[in-house]
Amino acid sequence: MRILACDLGALDAAQRARHSVLRTELGAHRLDAREVADGYVFSYPSEPDVIMKLAEFVTLERRCCAFFDFALDVPAGASQVRLTIGGSPHVKEFLRSELG
Repeated sequence: MRILACDLGALDAAQRARHSVLRTELGAHRLDAREVADGYVFSYPSEPDVIMKLAEFVTLERRCCAFFDFALDVPAGASQVRLTIGGSPHVKEFLRSELG
């Protein structure tokens, strides 16, 4: 298996702290996580502050984990938004280990 590792040096101390806060806050808002062919789909309430936090999270996460593919789906009128994180089969295994 190919080993993937995040480059935490890509974030300064303030960005790492903000990333940690976002992970905690978004974890508290997460409604669902489901496995898909190339990664995972996470569902969240369609609230403006949650959508902004998701966008900020993706912005930081892609700096340190450039091997992820991200898709943020915000359907019109829907009660939930979805963040898909995926990529190669190695990415899926990495995500699985992160999710426990």
